Amino acid sequence: MERQAVLKFIDEGYIAERRGYLQRFAKGHPDILIKDGQLDWLWVEVKGQEKFLGAKLRKALLQAEDDCEQAGDPFKIPCVVSKESHCKWYIHLPLDSFFEIC
Repeated sequence: MERQAVLKFIDEGYIAERRGYLQRFAKGHPDILIKDGQLDWLWVEVKGQEKFLGAKLRKALLQAEDDCEQAGDPFKIPCVVSKESHCKWYIHLPLDSFFEIC
């Protein structure tokens, strides 16, 4: 799922890569690194599940917030990028973070 999300970022012109398999369970690394100097502050957690909304989304957002806070600079805004089967990609982030971006 991370590979597909990386390709979406690349298609939009960002320099993005997924972290290595060995880092998959390590703290301090988002699922996707965006290295273009524009969104390098964005902590991207990727989730792909059949049914994701509700408690699973809330848990993923809390994970992203906690990991982002622990990682520190340059990461400032946590988000979750998700895709359910046969659906579009979505990005979820705290409303205050959305306003900060805008």
